[in-house]
Amino acid sequence: VLLLDLESTHVACIGGASPSFRYILTVLVFPAAIAWLLLCLALSRCFPQRFQWKWAQTFNTMGALMQVAINMMSSLALQPFMCYHHPNGQESLVKYPGVLCGGEAHTVMKVAGYILLIVFVFGFLSIAAWAAKKIPTWGSNGQISRVHSFIFLIARFRMDRWWFGVPLLLRGPLLSLPVVWATDSPETQ
Repeated sequence: VLLLDLESTHVACIGGASPSFRYILTVLVFPAAIAWLLLCLALSRCFPQRFQWKWAQTFNTMGALMQVAINMMSSLALQPFMCYHHPNGQESLVKYPGVLCGGEAHTVMKVAGYILLIVFVFGFLSIAAWAAKKIPTWGSNGQISRVHSFIFLIARFRMDRWWFGVPLLLRGPLLSLPVVWATDSPETQ
């Protein structure tokens, strides 16, 4: 499983020693990628028509990016909820052992994790499920640009199983949950 680990790129040089700030920088990679694509779309309007990005293809690219990143986003969003017990009764985060669970840095990390989980993971899943329900209607009504916006979701499947991309998207969040539920129990994981 590929995970976005900015620690291996020495992000501490930019983010400093604060684990919560480094975590937030890592979380912001996903909104920054979406913002970059939208900026490229906007800047392409300055070029002649043949070089301009089209909204449907840009949205499809954003969807493909989110589809690839949903496993990483799920794991990253749930990192602040993976606390392990110390013999003295305190708890620390698995990824950031210097952060005590329940402290100020932990609270900041949980808020960032909740935002990533709700807005990007569940938000993307909701949009994908809604689109999977609407794609047949859009296709029969001739709304081809809307269908093109969600090609990333349906392109790998037969026409009678266009919806199968949504259950595959659930894989990321569901694979991340056992580690959170059983952080102190490796045999359960």
